[in-house]
Amino acid sequence: ILLDAIFANSEGTVKAYFYKCRQFLSWLESQGIPLMLPISKEVLVIYLSHTKSHSDSDSVLISTAALLRWLHSLVNIKSNPLDSPIIQHVIVSGRRELHHPPVQKQPISLSQVKAIIDLFAGPEASLLELRSACYVSLKYALLFRHNEMAGVKANHLSEPANKKGISIFIPKSKTDVFRDGSTAFLCDRLDNYSPVAILRRFLEAAGINLGQDKYLYKIGADRPLSYTRCRELFFEALRRIGVSDPNVYGTSSQSKIRRGFPPS
Repeated sequence: ILLDAIFANSEGTVKAYFYKCRQFLSWLESQGIPLMLPISKEVLVIYLSHTKSHSDSDSVLISTAALLRWLHSLVNIKSNPLDSPIIQHVIVSGRRELHHPPVQKQPISLSQVKAIIDLFAGPEASLLELRSACYVSLKYALLFRHNEMAGVKANHLSEPANKKGISIFIPKSKTDVFRDGSTAFLCDRLDNYSPVAILRRFLEAAGINLGQDKYLYKIGADRPLSYTRCRELFFEALRRIGVSDPNVYGTSSQSKIRRGFPPS
């Protein structure tokens, strides 16, 4: 039952909680405080104040409070100490003190996506150039997050009998609460800017067949392409179409990036 409670959250959330938990346990040890649940409100207030004084962002304080709340939810107690007024005051004041408005990234435009495709998906395009064109066009069209894109394998792809598009199965998604997976379908637009056509060209150039247990973007390796590398590819594509400062563009806010993209 305890394991079910622990892994009711997503894998990423559980990993983040375990990391925060190790930090908290190290702090308790450094202070000579034994771990006994529920933890006293005084200790929690001191630790949250300590976290606030060593943080530059309110997200650190928020995630720490979430970890402590989750930790207490695993034991049979009548009330969670994180709900006490004094601890809520510490959290609220810390958030107010540390909060900085996020710097919004600019969305890339449809004309920029087309320029990237023109440059990277021409008749003489190399395999790596096709990879960049495929990554950008699919991410733009499908609004995928990085993990969803990087985790796509050839056995997640399927074609209907009429070959008028491609279905992409997404095993894990941030918004997939029950982690049952979901499927996206992309129609073939039958022009040079069709993400489906570019995907097919990339698969052919890479020697990858539909149904194979191979990651699409990590050529020659059995692991997904890292976020850092995908970000580098995205920025390099922008530089090559003449963007002087690619850092003003984001790779994750796809709902903004898709503005103006015609239906597939």
